[in-house]
Amino acid sequence: MDLLKDLNEDQRRAVELADGKVLVLAGAGSGKTRVLVHRIAWALERGLASPDEIVAVTFTNKAAAEMKDRVARLLAAGEAPDRVGTFHSICLRMLRREAPRLGYRAGFQVFDTDDSLRLIKDGLKEARLDSQAASPGEILRRISSAKNAGIDPAESEQFWRGPMGEVYAAAYQSYQSGLRRMNAMDFDDLIVNALTLFQKHPDRAALWSGSCRYLLVDEYQDTNRPQYLLVRALSEVHGNLCVVGDEDQSIYRFRGADIGNILSFQKDFPDAELVKLTRNYRSTGSILSASNSLVRNNTERIGKDLWTDAGRGDAVRFVRLPGDREEASFVTRLMQEWRASALLEVAAILYRTNAQSRLFEESLIGAGIPYRIFGSLRFYDRKEIRDLMAYLKLAVNPADDISFKRAVNVPPRGIGAAAMLSIESLAARAGKSLHDALAEALAAGTVPARAAARASEFMTILAEMREKIAAPSGGDAPGEIVRFLVKRIDYDEYLHRTEESEAESRLENVSQLIDAAREAGGPEGLQGFLDRASLVSDAESVAGERGVNLMTLHSAKGLEFDLVCLVGLEEGLCPHARTLESESEIEEERRLAYVGMTRARKRLYLTAAETRRTFGETAPAKLSRFISEIGEENLEVTRPFAAAAWSESRSSGARTHNSGTRHVPLGDEDVSRHTEEDDGCPDSGNGAFDFPVGARVRHDQFGIGEVVVVEPADGGQKLTIRFGGRSRKLLTRFARLTRIGS
Repeated sequence: MDLLKDLNEDQRRAVELADGKVLVLAGAGSGKTRVLVHRIAWALERGLASPDEIVAVTFTNKAAAEMKDRVARLLAAGEAPDRVGTFHSICLRMLRREAPRLGYRAGFQVFDTDDSLRLIKDGLKEARLDSQAASPGEILRRISSAKNAGIDPAESEQFWRGPMGEVYAAAYQSYQSGLRRMNAMDFDDLIVNALTLFQKHPDRAALWSGSCRYLLVDEYQDTNRPQYLLVRALSEVHGNLCVVGDEDQSIYRFRGADIGNILSFQKDFPDAELVKLTRNYRSTGSILSASNSLVRNNTERIGKDLWTDAGRGDAVRFVRLPGDREEASFVTRLMQEWRASALLEVAAILYRTNAQSRLFEESLIGAGIPYRIFGSLRFYDRKEIRDLMAYLKLAVNPADDISFKRAVNVPPRGIGAAAMLSIESLAARAGKSLHDALAEALAAGTVPARAAARASEFMTILAEMREKIAAPSGGDAPGEIVRFLVKRIDYDEYLHRTEESEAESRLENVSQLIDAAREAGGPEGLQGFLDRASLVSDAESVAGERGVNLMTLHSAKGLEFDLVCLVGLEEGLCPHARTLESESEIEEERRLAYVGMTRARKRLYLTAAETRRTFGETAPAKLSRFISEIGEENLEVTRPFAAAAWSESRSSGARTHNSGTRHVPLGDEDVSRHTEEDDGCPDSGNGAFDFPVGARVRHDQFGIGEVVVVEPADGGQKLTIRFGGRSRKLLTRFARLTRIGS
């Protein structure tokens, strides 16, 4: 069988370079999986290796199964390799034989995420640690980060400086001790323990490397440090290593991916061959021209331009709408037109943050267009939205026991299982709601003293909300009630304390809830908003399994669609506000946009809004620098679009990127500026009074900023800080701030 006949010239070269080190730089849609499959089949058919001497590593079990199946179908006879899998499955196979050398007993268990979370919860109880200080999920993410950085429990307190460092370190110690006691490993341990085995037992390292005559690694741009070390160790004996990846699609820094692994491959292995796959089999010429123009502005790349012989196709269209609601309406109308002649399942709306989905969900529902959220929950199903909605529902309807059970311990108030059982028993005996039963128990003094004060505070909050609903002037607007609630229960602080790594995106969803409530203002007040939200959240006939695909740019990686709408191309959204002070992070944002654009097969729309509402305030939106980097020559600008934006981006005030491409200037009018609402964002840190107005500071997450307002607060200060174009309020007793200069 001629394994090379269906390959292009570059693909054939990548397959035939069997021995030595090879870096296959595979652009989007260039057939990288075909190269991997044919390379394995080539080595087997020519007798260069036996099936058990080939190791191929992918990032998902689904991809591994597909690769094995395709190799088997390519081979006329013979056995496909069995050692095809994820990094974790490859290491598990080794450790099943070698774990006793590391002190584990035979038959050790591998804990999944749910097992790990349960173990962390138990450890917090046993160690009498503050379970409200950080959620088990946040602790597990931090432990995973420490393991992937090579930090063991004994070193971890220095790794996590600040007031929470002791809690995280103690939880890590308890967690790892629990795993050992139970003869178990988690997923991170599989790779860490394989590396430990190789370090402590060089003879075993030589054995396993010797059994790996050919090593192939997919998605190499997404590897982290431990995975890189594992690749080096397994390829040590024979030296036959082929890695396939695309530096222009490296978008998982937040998961620990290190783009340096692929950028430095030829430096790490000076004798390595480089093969570039640049012929694209997915997109039209116009889509590729626009995408190439954008990503050329990055410096963290080896460099390549994608091309196709399929023709130019439809022009890439850029549309700027007056506001974010008009943007959602425009995209909805576009989907209505598309539906008349094509399947909705091959259309996608891509956005930078999950919070952006709300307007598109509501607009699609209003038009009766089915959709599905890919890789996330629908807006009204998200935890933070359900938490706050429970309060709103209970304020309107005290008989809602379901909402009571959710709201009563959000944030945690120490009303434990025993207290809740007592309240439920009283409610059942008296035929009352849980709300009324708690009020009766508080009046009778039967609530345990430890919980009574917090329970009373909970009831007071509900009473205050009802006063606002029933105010003589017709009641406060729904948006103001939601805003009051968020501040009254310190919900932003709760999110940062318990879900630090996800707090930013959750607060963006909270902002969208405030906006949704404001939009629903009318004579029906809060009840009208709740009715509308209920209809949206229960629209199962619309939000079904088949329909328009809604997802973040991160979720879109690896997918493709005939029609793609990449929305929200504004400074502060794409690129995201928290990246604006770091050129390296801006480059990853640019790669994200590039990934989104190259998902499109036939038609690509780029949209932006001239104004956008955040936390209830409408502000002008600055056009994303990415639009001018793509270039007017690569876009068909469609009304309604303010043509002045082009002259703005070409004006003398425009800054020039290091590539020479001009983009929209960033000034005080930047779209990413929020109103100076209390964004909360407590983050763990110091409480010193050393941040006067005008001081420049650095924050681990938000970058470099300037203090613009200083207010006193318990144990420190409350600072309003301008980060790039966005203002945030941080408490110094939590915020991890470093002052820059004097």
